[in-house]
Amino acid sequence: MKYLKWLWLVSVLGGGAYFVNEWLKSGFDPVGFAAMIALIFSGISLLNKNKSF
Repeated sequence: MKYLKWLWLVSVLGGGAYFVNEWLKSGFDPVGFAAMIALIFSGISLLNKNKSF
């Protein structure tokens, strides 16, 4: 499970960098913003210390 946490973290950082880059080039994109929010909340449970599975 540790590799999933790192994969999620790299995805969030890479996606965040891409989102900011696109924002600076062509303005705010609500679909990109929604995708970043979904990516962040989809892996937030990986940070939980209590492993129930």
